[in-house]
Amino acid sequence: MKNTLKSRFDLKLLLQIAFDTKRKNNKMLLPIMFDIVVSSFKYDMSYKEYRIYEFYKLEKVDRRKFLMMSDAQRIDARYNHGINREIFTDKMIFTKRLEDYTGRIVLDLQTSGQTRFNDFIKMNHKYVAKQLGDNRGVKYFELDEETDKTALRESLVKDAYFLVEPFIVQHTELEKLYPASVNTLRVLTFVDEDLEVQVLNTALKVGNGLSRDNFSRGGLFSVPDENGTIIRPFVNKLGNIYETHPITNELLMGFEIPFYHHAVELCKRTALEVAAAGYVGWDVAITDEGVVLLDGSL
Repeated sequence: MKNTLKSRFDLKLLLQIAFDTKRKNNKMLLPIMFDIVVSSFKYDMSYKEYRIYEFYKLEKVDRRKFLMMSDAQRIDARYNHGINREIFTDKMIFTKRLEDYTGRIVLDLQTSGQTRFNDFIKMNHKYVAKQLGDNRGVKYFELDEETDKTALRESLVKDAYFLVEPFIVQHTELEKLYPASVNTLRVLTFVDEDLEVQVLNTALKVGNGLSRDNFSRGGLFSVPDENGTIIRPFVNKLGNIYETHPITNELLMGFEIPFYHHAVELCKRTALEVAAAGYVGWDVAITDEGVVLLDGSL
Protein backbone atom coordinates (compact mmCIF):
# COMPACT_ATOMS: atom_id res chain seq x y z
CA MET A 1 0.00 0.00 0.00
CA LYS A 2 2.91 2.31 0.65
CA ASN A 3 4.00 1.96 -2.97
CA THR A 4 0.50 2.80 -4.13
CA LEU A 5 0.35 5.97 -2.04
CA LYS A 6 3.82 6.99 -3.12
CA SER A 7 2.93 6.71 -6.82
CA ARG A 8 -0.06 9.04 -6.40
CA PHE A 9 2.32 11.89 -5.68
CA ASP A 10 4.82 11.02 -8.41
CA LEU A 11 4.05 13.49 -11.19
CA LYS A 12 6.99 12.31 -13.30
CA LEU A 13 5.75 8.72 -13.23
CA LEU A 14 2.19 9.84 -13.97
CA LEU A 15 3.32 11.77 -17.05
CA GLN A 16 5.53 8.93 -18.22
CA ILE A 17 2.73 6.37 -18.07
CA ALA A 18 0.22 8.81 -19.56
CA PHE A 19 2.49 9.48 -22.55
CA ASP A 20 3.13 5.73 -22.99
CA THR A 21 -0.62 5.12 -22.95
CA LYS A 22 -1.24 7.95 -25.43
CA ARG A 23 1.33 6.45 -27.79
CA LYS A 24 -0.41 3.07 -27.65
CA ASN A 25 -4.03 4.15 -28.12
CA ASN A 26 -3.76 7.66 -29.61
CA LYS A 27 -6.14 9.32 -27.12
CA MET A 28 -5.85 12.80 -25.63
CA LEU A 29 -3.35 13.18 -22.80
CA LEU A 30 -5.49 14.92 -20.16
CA PRO A 31 -8.32 12.33 -20.17
CA ILE A 32 -5.69 9.59 -19.85
CA MET A 33 -4.07 11.31 -16.87
CA PHE A 34 -7.48 11.79 -15.28
CA ASP A 35 -8.31 8.10 -15.74
CA ILE A 36 -4.99 7.01 -14.25
CA VAL A 37 -5.43 9.16 -11.14
CA VAL A 38 -9.10 8.21 -10.64
CA SER A 39 -8.29 4.52 -11.12
CA SER A 40 -5.48 4.70 -8.58
CA PHE A 41 -7.97 5.81 -5.92
CA LYS A 42 -10.97 3.78 -7.05
CA TYR A 43 -9.09 0.47 -7.32
CA ASP A 44 -6.31 1.27 -4.83
CA MET A 45 -3.73 0.63 -7.51
CA SER A 46 -0.35 2.08 -8.43
CA TYR A 47 0.27 3.97 -11.64
CA LYS A 48 2.53 1.12 -12.77
CA GLU A 49 -0.29 -1.38 -12.31
CA TYR A 50 -2.46 0.78 -14.58
CA ARG A 51 0.15 0.34 -17.30
CA ILE A 52 0.94 -3.31 -16.66
CA TYR A 53 -2.73 -4.38 -16.68
CA GLU A 54 -3.54 -2.08 -19.64
CA PHE A 55 -6.47 -0.51 -17.79
CA TYR A 56 -7.05 1.90 -20.66
CA LYS A 57 -8.41 -1.06 -22.65
CA LEU A 58 -10.78 -2.36 -19.98
CA GLU A 59 -14.42 -1.77 -19.17
CA LYS A 60 -15.41 -1.14 -15.53
CA VAL A 61 -16.69 -4.68 -15.05
CA ASP A 62 -13.29 -6.10 -16.08
CA ARG A 63 -11.28 -3.64 -14.01
CA ARG A 64 -12.78 -5.00 -10.81
CA LYS A 65 -11.41 -8.49 -11.53
CA PHE A 66 -7.77 -7.59 -10.84
CA LEU A 67 -5.94 -8.29 -7.61
CA MET A 68 -3.72 -5.29 -6.87
CA MET A 69 -0.57 -5.17 -4.76
CA SER A 70 -2.52 -3.27 -2.11
CA ASP A 71 -5.05 -6.13 -2.01
CA ALA A 72 -2.22 -8.64 -1.64
CA GLN A 73 -0.77 -6.65 1.25
CA ARG A 74 -4.12 -6.55 3.05
CA ILE A 75 -4.63 -10.29 2.56
CA ASP A 76 -1.14 -10.97 3.86
CA ALA A 77 -1.69 -8.79 6.93
CA ARG A 78 -4.97 -10.53 7.77
CA TYR A 79 -4.22 -14.17 7.00
CA ASN A 80 -0.45 -14.49 7.50
CA HIS A 81 0.02 -12.40 10.62
CA GLY A 82 0.34 -15.30 13.07
CA ILE A 83 2.93 -17.49 11.32
CA ASN A 84 6.66 -17.94 11.57
CA ARG A 85 7.80 -16.11 8.45
CA GLU A 86 11.27 -17.60 8.72
CA ILE A 87 10.18 -20.60 6.71
CA PHE A 88 9.66 -18.30 3.74
CA THR A 89 12.64 -16.00 4.26
CA ASP A 90 15.28 -18.65 4.99
CA LYS A 91 15.85 -20.95 2.02
CA MET A 92 17.41 -23.67 4.16
CA ILE A 93 14.45 -23.84 6.54
CA PHE A 94 12.04 -23.79 3.59
CA THR A 95 13.82 -26.59 1.74
CA LYS A 96 14.12 -28.85 4.78
CA ARG A 97 10.54 -28.22 5.95
CA LEU A 98 9.09 -29.02 2.53
CA GLU A 99 11.62 -31.53 1.25
CA ASP A 100 8.86 -33.92 0.11
CA TYR A 101 7.82 -31.29 -2.45
CA THR A 102 11.10 -29.71 -3.54
CA GLY A 103 12.26 -32.89 -5.25
CA ARG A 104 16.00 -32.33 -4.79
CA ILE A 105 18.81 -32.88 -2.31
CA VAL A 106 20.54 -29.82 -0.87
CA LEU A 107 23.73 -29.27 1.11
CA ASP A 108 24.12 -26.90 4.06
CA LEU A 109 27.66 -25.49 4.10
CA GLN A 110 27.14 -24.27 7.67
CA THR A 111 27.25 -27.87 8.87
CA SER A 112 29.12 -29.62 6.04
CA GLY A 113 32.89 -29.75 5.73
CA GLN A 114 35.09 -30.11 2.69
CA THR A 115 34.70 -33.88 2.37
CA ARG A 116 30.90 -33.75 2.27
CA PHE A 117 31.06 -30.84 -0.17
CA ASN A 118 33.37 -32.81 -2.48
CA ASP A 119 31.11 -35.87 -2.33
CA PHE A 120 27.99 -33.79 -2.96
CA ILE A 121 29.26 -32.02 -6.08
CA LYS A 122 30.34 -35.28 -7.71
CA MET A 123 26.75 -35.96 -8.71
CA ASN A 124 26.33 -33.12 -11.20
CA HIS A 125 28.45 -30.51 -12.99
CA LYS A 126 26.20 -27.46 -12.58
CA TYR A 127 24.95 -26.06 -9.27
CA VAL A 128 23.11 -23.20 -7.61
CA ALA A 129 24.27 -21.58 -4.37
CA LYS A 130 21.89 -19.39 -2.36
CA GLN A 131 22.16 -17.00 0.54
CA LEU A 132 19.86 -17.47 3.52
CA GLY A 133 17.61 -15.24 5.64
CA ASP A 134 16.70 -11.85 4.24
CA ASN A 135 19.58 -12.05 1.75
CA ARG A 136 18.36 -13.41 -1.57
CA GLY A 137 21.60 -13.74 -3.53
CA VAL A 138 21.93 -16.59 -6.02
CA LYS A 139 25.09 -17.87 -7.71
CA TYR A 140 25.48 -20.43 -10.47
CA PHE A 141 28.66 -22.44 -10.91
CA GLU A 142 29.86 -25.26 -13.13
CA LEU A 143 32.52 -27.83 -12.39
CA ASP A 144 35.26 -29.30 -14.55
CA GLU A 145 38.46 -31.22 -13.96
CA GLU A 146 40.35 -28.03 -13.15
CA THR A 147 37.94 -26.75 -10.49
CA ASP A 148 39.63 -26.07 -7.16
CA LYS A 149 36.96 -27.49 -4.86
CA THR A 150 38.58 -26.19 -1.69
CA ALA A 151 38.78 -22.63 -3.01
CA LEU A 152 35.23 -22.90 -4.33
CA ARG A 153 33.79 -23.92 -0.96
CA GLU A 154 35.79 -21.24 0.84
CA SER A 155 34.49 -18.53 -1.48
CA LEU A 156 30.88 -19.67 -1.03
CA VAL A 157 31.17 -19.71 2.76
CA LYS A 158 32.95 -16.35 2.78
CA ASP A 159 30.04 -14.72 0.91
CA ALA A 160 27.40 -16.62 2.96
CA TYR A 161 26.13 -18.75 0.08
CA PHE A 162 25.42 -21.63 2.41
CA LEU A 163 22.74 -23.56 0.52
CA VAL A 164 23.99 -25.59 -2.44
CA GLU A 165 21.73 -27.57 -4.73
CA PRO A 166 21.89 -29.10 -8.21
CA PHE A 167 20.88 -26.83 -11.06
CA ILE A 168 17.40 -27.68 -12.32
CA VAL A 169 17.21 -28.55 -16.00
CA GLN A 170 13.88 -27.15 -17.14
CA HIS A 171 11.43 -28.69 -19.57
CA THR A 172 12.54 -28.73 -23.20
CA GLU A 173 9.64 -26.51 -24.29
CA LEU A 174 10.35 -23.91 -21.60
CA GLU A 175 14.03 -24.02 -22.52
CA LYS A 176 13.09 -22.94 -26.04
CA LEU A 177 11.36 -19.80 -24.75
CA TYR A 178 14.45 -18.54 -22.95
CA PRO A 179 17.35 -20.87 -21.99
CA ALA A 180 19.40 -18.53 -19.76
CA SER A 181 17.03 -18.78 -16.77
CA VAL A 182 14.73 -21.37 -15.24
CA ASN A 183 11.32 -20.12 -16.34
CA THR A 184 8.86 -20.79 -13.54
CA LEU A 185 5.16 -20.97 -12.80
CA ARG A 186 3.85 -18.79 -9.96
CA VAL A 187 0.77 -20.17 -8.19
CA LEU A 188 -1.14 -18.08 -5.63
CA THR A 189 -3.01 -20.16 -3.07
CA PHE A 190 -5.44 -19.27 -0.30
CA VAL A 191 -6.33 -21.68 2.52
CA ASP A 192 -9.75 -20.95 3.96
CA GLU A 193 -11.12 -21.69 7.43
CA ASP A 194 -12.29 -25.15 6.32
CA LEU A 195 -8.76 -25.98 5.10
CA GLU A 196 -9.88 -25.88 1.52
CA VAL A 197 -7.23 -24.57 -0.87
CA GLN A 198 -8.31 -22.03 -3.45
CA VAL A 199 -6.04 -21.14 -6.37
CA LEU A 200 -6.39 -17.39 -6.84
CA ASN A 201 -4.18 -17.03 -9.88
CA THR A 202 -1.24 -18.44 -11.81
CA ALA A 203 1.40 -16.76 -13.95
CA LEU A 204 4.21 -17.99 -16.17
CA LYS A 205 7.46 -16.08 -15.63
CA VAL A 206 10.11 -16.00 -18.34
CA GLY A 207 13.60 -14.49 -18.16
CA ASN A 208 14.68 -11.72 -20.47
CA GLY A 209 18.38 -10.90 -20.66
CA LEU A 210 19.42 -12.18 -17.23
CA SER A 211 19.84 -15.53 -15.49
CA ARG A 212 16.67 -15.12 -13.40
CA ASP A 213 13.03 -14.75 -14.41
CA ASN A 214 12.12 -12.16 -11.74
CA PHE A 215 9.68 -9.50 -12.91
CA SER A 216 11.65 -6.87 -10.98
CA ARG A 217 14.77 -7.79 -12.97
CA GLY A 218 13.22 -7.30 -16.36
CA GLY A 219 11.53 -10.68 -16.67
CA LEU A 220 8.22 -11.19 -18.46
CA PHE A 221 4.99 -12.70 -17.20
CA SER A 222 1.58 -13.71 -18.50
CA VAL A 223 -1.51 -15.25 -16.90
CA PRO A 224 -2.60 -18.50 -18.62
CA ASP A 225 -6.12 -19.81 -18.97
CA GLU A 226 -7.51 -22.57 -16.77
CA ASN A 227 -5.72 -25.22 -18.84
CA GLY A 228 -2.31 -23.57 -18.73
CA THR A 229 -2.38 -22.06 -22.21
CA ILE A 230 -1.02 -18.56 -22.75
CA ILE A 231 -3.82 -16.49 -24.28
CA ARG A 232 -2.60 -13.03 -23.28
CA PRO A 233 0.62 -11.29 -24.32
CA PHE A 234 3.49 -11.17 -21.85
CA VAL A 235 4.38 -7.91 -20.12
CA ASN A 236 7.45 -6.52 -18.34
CA LYS A 237 7.68 -3.99 -15.52
CA LEU A 238 7.80 -1.12 -18.02
CA GLY A 239 4.46 -2.19 -19.45
CA ASN A 240 5.93 -3.38 -22.75
CA ILE A 241 3.85 -6.07 -24.43
CA TYR A 242 5.32 -9.20 -26.05
CA GLU A 243 3.70 -11.87 -28.19
CA THR A 244 7.12 -13.27 -29.11
CA HIS A 245 10.18 -13.35 -26.88
CA PRO A 246 12.36 -10.28 -27.55
CA ILE A 247 15.61 -12.29 -27.44
CA THR A 248 14.83 -15.80 -28.68
CA ASN A 249 11.99 -14.73 -31.03
CA GLU A 250 10.03 -17.76 -29.84
CA LEU A 251 6.25 -17.41 -30.11
CA LEU A 252 4.74 -16.85 -26.65
CA MET A 253 1.06 -16.67 -27.54
CA GLY A 254 -0.57 -20.08 -27.49
CA PHE A 255 2.23 -21.65 -25.45
CA GLU A 256 0.96 -24.64 -23.45
CA ILE A 257 2.61 -24.92 -20.04
CA PRO A 258 3.79 -28.53 -19.54
CA PHE A 259 2.44 -30.38 -16.51
CA TYR A 260 0.31 -27.35 -15.67
CA HIS A 261 -2.35 -29.16 -13.63
CA HIS A 262 0.32 -31.21 -11.85
CA ALA A 263 2.01 -27.96 -10.81
CA VAL A 264 -1.23 -26.50 -9.47
CA GLU A 265 -2.01 -29.66 -7.50
CA LEU A 266 1.52 -29.70 -6.06
CA CYS A 267 1.02 -26.18 -4.73
CA LYS A 268 -2.37 -27.04 -3.25
CA ARG A 269 -0.86 -29.97 -1.35
CA THR A 270 2.08 -27.86 -0.21
CA ALA A 271 -0.25 -25.10 0.98
CA LEU A 272 -1.89 -27.54 3.40
CA GLU A 273 1.53 -28.41 4.86
CA VAL A 274 1.86 -24.81 6.06
CA ALA A 275 -1.83 -23.99 6.35
CA ALA A 276 -1.16 -21.31 8.98
CA ALA A 277 0.10 -19.25 6.06
CA GLY A 278 -3.23 -18.60 4.41
CA TYR A 279 -1.97 -16.66 1.41
CA VAL A 280 1.21 -17.77 -0.39
CA GLY A 281 2.78 -17.37 -3.80
CA TRP A 282 4.58 -20.59 -4.85
CA ASP A 283 7.23 -20.84 -7.56
CA VAL A 284 7.35 -24.14 -9.41
CA ALA A 285 10.00 -25.40 -11.82
CA ILE A 286 8.88 -27.75 -14.59
CA THR A 287 11.21 -30.42 -15.95
CA ASP A 288 10.81 -33.11 -18.59
CA GLU A 289 9.98 -35.52 -15.77
CA GLY A 290 7.47 -33.39 -13.87
CA VAL A 291 7.28 -30.50 -11.39
CA VAL A 292 9.33 -29.47 -8.35
CA LEU A 293 8.72 -26.78 -5.77
CA LEU A 294 11.30 -23.99 -5.87
CA ASP A 295 10.17 -21.32 -3.43
CA GLY A 296 7.32 -19.71 -1.54
CA SER A 297 6.75 -16.07 -0.68
CA LEU A 298 4.28 -14.14 1.45
